[in-house]
Amino acid sequence: MRFINRHISTVTNQHMSIMEAVKTIPAAPATEEKPIPKALIYEEMDGKPIYYKGYQKVLSGEVTIESIIGSSELQTYIVSTVLRFLYRNLPADQFFIGTNEPGLHLSLSSNLSNDILIYRKADLSISRSSIYYFSKPPLVAIEVDVKATPENFASELDYFNQKTGKLLEFGVQKVLWITTASRRITVATNIPNTGNPLPGITRWKSLKAIPSCWTNWSKPADLRCKSPAPTEKGAFTSSFGG
Repeated sequence: MRFINRHISTVTNQHMSIMEAVKTIPAAPATEEKPIPKALIYEEMDGKPIYYKGYQKVLSGEVTIESIIGSSELQTYIVSTVLRFLYRNLPADQFFIGTNEPGLHLSLSSNLSNDILIYRKADLSISRSSIYYFSKPPLVAIEVDVKATPENFASELDYFNQKTGKLLEFGVQKVLWITTASRRITVATNIPNTGNPLPGITRWKSLKAIPSCWTNWSKPADLRCKSPAPTEKGAFTSSFGG
């Protein structure tokens, strides 16, 4: 009996020693989340960062930053085609066409990017000190595809609508989206005095001044539109405030 009691006492003491040893083991340090590089921020809206589409793959090491921030062949082709059309039809002495992802500073912590901006030259005063984003609304903002990850939005369509609404509220007269997946061109116009908190969002219109082949295209070659006739050219200019 004494042997059994001694054995139980020994096992109990060993168990307590193990528990005390475990308590003295320092806890593993909590893993800190690495901050997302600022280079992956595409835009910001109301103080919230909006990251480039595909930024998660950069964080996981699957791809590089450079592989997600550029435009695809098709997107580049479309932007070039639109620019060529605009340069042919907008008087150079009246309009300024900005490209290379020009930025718009809407307000504090709200900065948006676009593919093409169209300004009336009389509204701009550009000098060597003009090193910041545009702070005046353009006549027209043109976008080719959604390039952002809409994780802070209900959906990609919600991002599309909110960005369009922000641009219209800022004073942009027309926002033109070219979406390659659906092969559609959507134009939102700023319609005053409608009582709509997001003017033009629910009143999508096709821009008559844009050649008809642009509104129903199935391949890049369809965008090789001829210059409009003189009567169309006048309508095109006037539609942009000329």
